[in-house]
Amino acid sequence: MGSICILTDSAVQFTQPGFAGREDVWQISYNLRLNGTILNSEEGFKSTTLPPSAGDALQPALLVPDVRQIQQTFLDLSDRYREIIAILTSSELNPLFASAEQAAVSVRGKIPVTLIDSQSIALGLGLMVQTAAEAAARGINGVEIERIVRRMIPRTYS
Repeated sequence: MGSICILTDSAVQFTQPGFAGREDVWQISYNLRLNGTILNSEEGFKSTTLPPSAGDALQPALLVPDVRQIQQTFLDLSDRYREIIAILTSSELNPLFASAEQAAVSVRGKIPVTLIDSQSIALGLGLMVQTAAEAAARGINGVEIERIVRRMIPRTYS
């Protein structure tokens, strides 16, 4: 059983595809609804599955996993790890963080979950996740990893 898992969401972008601790980084995936058709981000969005242009008729919607799905993710990770540090896209940009808070409460006592609102997205989020994963790979404890990431937030603009 591993020690610390770094959990993020599929809005993350990494500056390097391979980095220390990458094998302990997991993602919560979003889906996309276009004209009533749901595209699964785990399968990857391919240009061939997207329409040639966007318009009001397309009715795009980002589908955020619900509390139950996030809770199940936490429980699945508890089989492999002793602690989860979830660094998620800014709560100002989507409702995933609020759902993750509810899910974390529901798994309290089964696995410690630390939630961090990155106040960022894409590369900014990726830098925080990568830093956390590298720290975990070096054996740094969860409290110190949280401190490191929280110090990054006011200085990361993305």
